[in-house]
Amino acid sequence: MIPTKRLLFLVIFLFLLLSRLAPAQLSELPAAPDAVRQALLDGDGEAARTALVELRNTRPENADFWAYLQGRSYEIDGDAARAAGAYNALASSHPDSPWRHKADYRRAELLRRLGAVEEAEAVWSAALERLRGAERQDELAEVYLSAADEIVAGELQPDAEQTDWVRASGLYGRALELGLSAGPRDRALRGRLRCEEQRKNWTEVAKITAQWIESFGGLDEDGLPPRGDEGVEMLVTEARANIAFENDFAGRRTLEDLLRDVERARQERDLGLREWPKWRAEATYWLAESWRSDPARAVSIFQRYVDGTPAPRAMEALGEIADRWEKAGRSEEALAAYDALLAYEGEARDEAAREAQLEQRMRALYDKGLLLARLERPDEAIATLRGYITRYPSGPHWTAAQQAIESTLIAGIELLASEDREAEERAAIEAFLEERPLHARAPELRLRLGESWRREGYRLQEAAGAPVEVWTAAMRNAIAEFERVAKKHAGTDTASQALYTIGDVLAFDLGEPRAAIEAYRRCNFGAWQRSADERRREMTTTELEISTERAWLSTETPKLSVMTRNLKELEFRVYRLNLESYFRKYSSHEGIQDLDLDLIAPDQRVTVPVPDFEAYARIEFEPELPLEGRGVWGVSVVGEDFTATTLVIVSDVDVIAKVSRSEVFVYAQDMLADRPAEGVRVLCSLPIEDGFELREALTDTTGVARFPQD
Repeated sequence: MIPTKRLLFLVIFLFLLLSRLAPAQLSELPAAPDAVRQALLDGDGEAARTALVELRNTRPENADFWAYLQGRSYEIDGDAARAAGAYNALASSHPDSPWRHKADYRRAELLRRLGAVEEAEAVWSAALERLRGAERQDELAEVYLSAADEIVAGELQPDAEQTDWVRASGLYGRALELGLSAGPRDRALRGRLRCEEQRKNWTEVAKITAQWIESFGGLDEDGLPPRGDEGVEMLVTEARANIAFENDFAGRRTLEDLLRDVERARQERDLGLREWPKWRAEATYWLAESWRSDPARAVSIFQRYVDGTPAPRAMEALGEIADRWEKAGRSEEALAAYDALLAYEGEARDEAAREAQLEQRMRALYDKGLLLARLERPDEAIATLRGYITRYPSGPHWTAAQQAIESTLIAGIELLASEDREAEERAAIEAFLEERPLHARAPELRLRLGESWRREGYRLQEAAGAPVEVWTAAMRNAIAEFERVAKKHAGTDTASQALYTIGDVLAFDLGEPRAAIEAYRRCNFGAWQRSADERRREMTTTELEISTERAWLSTETPKLSVMTRNLKELEFRVYRLNLESYFRKYSSHEGIQDLDLDLIAPDQRVTVPVPDFEAYARIEFEPELPLEGRGVWGVSVVGEDFTATTLVIVSDVDVIAKVSRSEVFVYAQDMLADRPAEGVRVLCSLPIEDGFELREALTDTTGVARFPQD
C-alpha cells in the first residue's frame, strides 16, 4: 500500500496537473451565479444553499456544478462531514463530470481532517487508478510535454541567458515513465533526444535512439529500422553520436550495415523511404568522419559524398577533405581541396543554402591563408588573406584575417633575419611600420631595425678582409636606430632597452667604454635600468684576473692570460717552486694562490704597462714570461691593491692518470720525442683511513706506472 503522506502528495500533484489538461473543456464550464458567489464570498453557506435550491430547478443541466458548490457551502460553514457527503453525492450521480476531480480532492482532504484516513486513502487510490488509464496517461504526459516544449521554446524562461536543456530533458523523461501511446512517446523521445544533443551528451543520445527503435518494434529481419525514414534518421543519429563520442568503430558498423541493408532490400521491394537520398548522403558523410585515424580512406569517402550531394553540404565535405589532408601533413593536397571548394559552383536551392555556401567559401579562403602562412609562404598567404578582406568586408574572420596578415608579415621579417638578409629585413620592417605606425608591436620592430644593423656589423666583421670602417659604420647605424627608439618611446621599457643596447654596442662592439658609461647612465628608468646600473658598476670597478692556459714545453715561451680593467700598469713577480715538496705537504698541486708569497723575495720582478689602456675598458692580453728551462714557478701579478697568483709549469713530459677501485694507472708521454717516457719518477697520494699515503714509482718501458690500492 502507498504510504499516506506520499499518496496525498502524489494525488494533490496530479489533481493540480489535471486542472490544465483540457482548457477548452474548462472554458465551457458555467460561472457561479452572482447570488451564490456573493454568499460564498460573505461566508454565508446557508444563503448559498438557498440559492442553489432554486438553480437546481431552473438550470438542471448544471446539476453537477451546483452539487460541487453545495459541498463548498458546507465547508464555509465548517461542516466537514456534510461537505464530504455532498462531494460523494456528486461523484455518485455525476461520475464523468469535470468537477469530479475537484470534488474527490476536496472529499479526500476533508476525510483526512475528520480522521478517516483509510477512507481518504481509498478515495485517493481510486483517483490514481482512474489516472492510470491509457487515455489519462497521455493526458498527464501532455502536462510534462507541454512544459518541456515551453522550456525549449524559451516561453517559460524568457529572461534566461540559455535554455535549461537539463530540466527540459528531465520533463520529457518523466513523460516517458507513464507508458505512453505511440504519438506522445515519439514526441517525448524526440524532445529528449534534442535536449541531449544540445548538451553534447553523446552516450545518452545513442541510448535514446536505440530506445526509440526498440519501442517501435526494433530492427526487422532485414536489419531495417521501423517507421521508414524516421527509423533511418534514428540509426544515423545513433551512429553520429557514437562517432562524436569517439566510438568510431560502433558508429562505422551501424552506418555500413544501414547502407548495405537498405540498398539490398530496395532491390527486392519498395521500402517507402522517400528521403533515402538525403539519409544515404548523411550516412556517407558520417562514415567518412569515422575514419579519422585513416585520412586517405576518409578523403575517399568524402569525395563520394561530394560527387552525390548538392551544395552546401558538398562544400562542407570539401572542407573536411582539406582538414584531413592538413592534419595528415599533406599540405599540397589540403591546398588543392581548398581550391576545389572555392571553385565549387553547385547551385543552392534556397536562401539558407546560399548563406551556408557563402560561409563555406569565406571559411575556406581564410583557412587556406592560414595554411600558407604556416608553410612559410608569406607572399601567397598575404595575397590570400587580403583577398578575403577585399571580398568579404563584413565576413566573420575579417579581423582575424587582418591579424593573420600582420602575423605573417612579422613572421616573414623573422625569416629574413634568420637567413642573414638584413637589408631586406629592414625594408620589410619599414614597410610594415609605414602602413601600421601605431601597431602594438611597432616599438619592438623599431628595436629590430637596430638589431638588424648590429647583426650585419657582426657578419661584416667576421668576413675576411672587411675594412674596419665598413662594419663599424653598420654599428653606428644600429646606434642611430636605437637612439630613435629611445626618443620616440621615451620613458617606456622599449626606450630603456634601446639605451641599454646602445651601451652594449659602444662597450663591446666599438670599444668606446666612456661613451658606453654615458649610455648606461641615461638608462635610469624602465625594465633595463638594473642591468644598466650593473654594467656601470662593473665597468667602473677595478678588476684583475690571470690564468695559465696549459703546461708549456721547454721549446716554448710561457705566457699568462691576463684580464684587467682600470689598471694602467702591472708588476709581475716570479717565484721558482719545488713542486715535489709542495705536493708532499699538501697532496695536491692546487692552492698556490694561498701561499704567502709576499714574505719571499721573488726571483724576478718586472713592471709592464697595460697595452692599449683605456679607462673602463676590459683589456685582455697574454704577456710572455722570462722563464728559462724546465721547472715550476709561482707567478703573482700585482696592480695597485690587487694581486692574482697562478702556477706555471714547463715540462716535456705529459701525464694521464686513471683511477679505478683497485689501482691508479699513470701513463707518461715524452712530448718532444712523441713516445712513452721511461724512468719517470711518479709521486702519487693515495687516500687511507686517517689521511693520505704518498707512494713513488718509476714508469716502465711503456711509460706506465701502477699504484695498487685496497
